[in-house]
Amino acid sequence: MLALMESNRCYAGSTVLVVSYFFPPAGTTGVIRIAKFAKYLPSFSWYPVILASNDPGVWLERSLLAELPSSVMIRRSGGARLRSSPRGEYEAVAPARLKVAQDAKRLLREIACLPDPCVFWVASAVRTGLALCHEYSVQAIFASGGPWTNLLVATLLSRLARIPAVVDFRDVWAPGPPMGMRSRWRGMWDRRMEAWVVKRASCVVNGTGTRGMREYFLQNYHQLHEDRVFDIPSGFDPEDFGSKDVVPDPKAAFRIVYTGQIGGFRSPRFFLQALAQLLSTLAPDAAIRAEFWGDCSTDYFGKTVEDYVSDLDLQSIVSVHPTIDYKSAATIQVSADLLLVLKGHGEALEGGAMASKLLSYVGTGKPVLALAPMESEIAEFVLRTGCGVVVPAEDVAQIARSIVDIMKTGGAGIVRNEPEIQMYSRLQQAKHLAKVLDEATQRSSRERGGRA
Repeated sequence: MLALMESNRCYAGSTVLVVSYFFPPAGTTGVIRIAKFAKYLPSFSWYPVILASNDPGVWLERSLLAELPSSVMIRRSGGARLRSSPRGEYEAVAPARLKVAQDAKRLLREIACLPDPCVFWVASAVRTGLALCHEYSVQAIFASGGPWTNLLVATLLSRLARIPAVVDFRDVWAPGPPMGMRSRWRGMWDRRMEAWVVKRASCVVNGTGTRGMREYFLQNYHQLHEDRVFDIPSGFDPEDFGSKDVVPDPKAAFRIVYTGQIGGFRSPRFFLQALAQLLSTLAPDAAIRAEFWGDCSTDYFGKTVEDYVSDLDLQSIVSVHPTIDYKSAATIQVSADLLLVLKGHGEALEGGAMASKLLSYVGTGKPVLALAPMESEIAEFVLRTGCGVVVPAEDVAQIARSIVDIMKTGGAGIVRNEPEIQMYSRLQQAKHLAKVLDEATQRSSRERGGRA
């Protein structure tokens, strides 16, 4: 059971207020990164106080709560997102008026949801956050986005309580991919809000760890000196994977696994075409399976995984499964023979985008097949860490050959660079964040001393 930190309890360290709209047991994008920071920061004398909402999220991640040390305190306050309309809401509207009603609602939603549907949490979060800053003598504030509301709350608290804020960008904000009918004025406001946050932050964390994201901040915010931008990408926790010494069953099918969202810019098109090509060349007794675990939507080419499976007649070897919790995904990854990464088509910061699942995959010890341009940072990471092979995303023939080679050799030709890989462990990432928090508090003390 999670023990709460007493407000008058003394620690041989510092306290950081972690602002996170979603926090376990709520499960959604970014929750794992925040929970792992909370788990390991006390090892480096930073004790988290979590400010979260009551929103249950998309799925449940109860196991992450059990991992937290007893020193972590969680305070929940408010939380109400503007949710999508139920299916069929407009069914009673006359066809001639349907488009007008839909466009009007879309416009109102865009106006109301700046920067995202979690914005209605701001007032409650700031009120509760100020009380926590006083109650626990907070020395620094940390927030990770998205949702970008987290960064707005952290910046407001920093200004009101005069406590340095460290803001973490796990993705791009202002130049991000379109969200439905993203309008020009919406993009303008996103840029203004991002600038307001970045200019007032003590330190900025590049949560992708990529050159593209780092260059974006330094080129767009000239007052942001490079010593205020820190690269802390996602990573893996060895404790999530248990024993990886699994003896393969020679009679079992060769399993290729993809976990996470697929669709939009991440298309399975060329991978599935390669599988279809393989079916005509493999020996009759060669069994192969591909599994997709997570939300599947229409891709860049206007098709879903199911559409491709039907078109290519792959129903016997490809299966699609719903989203599962983090621990279950880790178990499935460890049991796979090959883990698949797809580089998106037309993603923002094209060359610098990094799939967070790749940094989780690398902890399993299983070979990775990355379908990405050779000049991308995904390719650079795979080659530097030796965790797998990289194939140009649209080279169907080469994808098929790479799969066959790994099936025959069991990935024997893949030589992992373990010292490099260990730099991406969650423990090392927390150590790096602790140093950033130290830098933020020291910088704040110097600035106050200079004004005195």
